[in-house]
Amino acid sequence: AITGAHARPVVAHSRCDACHSPARIAPLSPTRSFCLTCHAPEVDHHAPTECASCHFLRDPAEFQPALHGAGMAP
Repeated sequence: AITGAHARPVVAHSRCDACHSPARIAPLSPTRSFCLTCHAPEVDHHAPTECASCHFLRDPAEFQPALHGAGMAP
């Protein structure tokens, strides 16, 4: 479970596997709650639409490989 944003400086939107093991990343899903960990001020921005559907033009399940460095641009 993600409880807060990473301490600065962190490269925003870099792939999670740049620092974390695949086992640590596997359960993550880039859902609205995942995005709101860092983007809390956007809590009312087009709620309850998933962020990835507009910002990455795919649903969270399609974007999840980007967390694992599977060749999709983050």
